[in-house]
Amino acid sequence: MRTLRALPPKLNEQVRKKSIRAAAKPYIAKLKAAWRAERFGGKGKVRRAIASTTKLDGPKRRGGGNLAPLTFGIGVDYAGKSGKGRQRIWHLLERGFMHKGARRRIPGRLVSTRWVEANGVRMARRIQEEILIHAAKLTGGRP
Repeated sequence: MRTLRALPPKLNEQVRKKSIRAAAKPYIAKLKAAWRAERFGGKGKVRRAIASTTKLDGPKRRGGGNLAPLTFGIGVDYAGKSGKGRQRIWHLLERGFMHKGARRRIPGRLVSTRWVEANGVRMARRIQEEILIHAAKLTGGRP
């Protein structure tokens, strides 16, 4: 952490944002693959639309100043060009819904939830490693 503190505040924030984007990229691809491979009684177009509009939201500052904590999320962009509205079914597939005609609850697939349980900690560690690597490059030190 000394390596990161040695950077000026604005550069510190830039390093953290760049590291989050770089570290999250392979995990976004894994989540897209999980959505594409998921089976459900619907059209393949829906799965492909969900996968194609899955993206990184952020990183954004949570608070004021350059040293504020950063947050980010991986989610479905409902305004994505390639989805054209079909991906609005994502929240129903993930969380489930009450089917009025059948008068029963259709359970959610929890694809994203299972994916986070399997990959969340590894992704956080990878982000930490990336931050230290980028900061070390700029300060000339070792991570």
